[in-house]
Amino acid sequence: MAVDDKVAIAKAAAAMIRNGQISFLDGGTTAVAVARALPLELRATVATHSPDVAVALLDNPAVEVELVGGRIYKHSNVAVGAVAIEGISHIRADIYFMGITGIHIEHELTTGDREEAAIKRAISRQSAETVLLASREKLGAVSAHDVIALEQVVGLIVEKGCPAELLEPFRTRRMSIVTA
Repeated sequence: MAVDDKVAIAKAAAAMIRNGQISFLDGGTTAVAVARALPLELRATVATHSPDVAVALLDNPAVEVELVGGRIYKHSNVAVGAVAIEGISHIRADIYFMGITGIHIEHELTTGDREEAAIKRAISRQSAETVLLASREKLGAVSAHDVIALEQVVGLIVEKGCPAELLEPFRTRRMSIVTA
């Protein structure tokens, strides 16, 4: 995904976070971009299992950061495992911005690592809303491990140039699609 597209998706996600909310940001470069896009005047809490996201928020004076610990899955640089699941179980987020490797109409949401899939499920369960941060290459893709069903997602944010035919299967689902 082009840097400009990633920044646009990040700005659209950041605009969804309101003062007083608890948001959960997944790991990955798009989630880091969301962290950097948060307004300096936003008074909110961001929970994350990504050290990269936590570091990106250090200079934001009004955002509180809750960093979930655990064993670091180096491929994505996120905490996974029992310790991470335990930490997540004590957080109730208003909105979760999930990064995902596969979004498929039949196979639903998938990712390449079983531990990471379990973490994403746990975060989604603890969140009032789950919104996907995705690029066109993730639409129609399938990875090895199931995460959650599409019906558990309220929104999808994709880049502006995403072809309509890739989005069409998802429009029939009850999810908001934002092209940024």
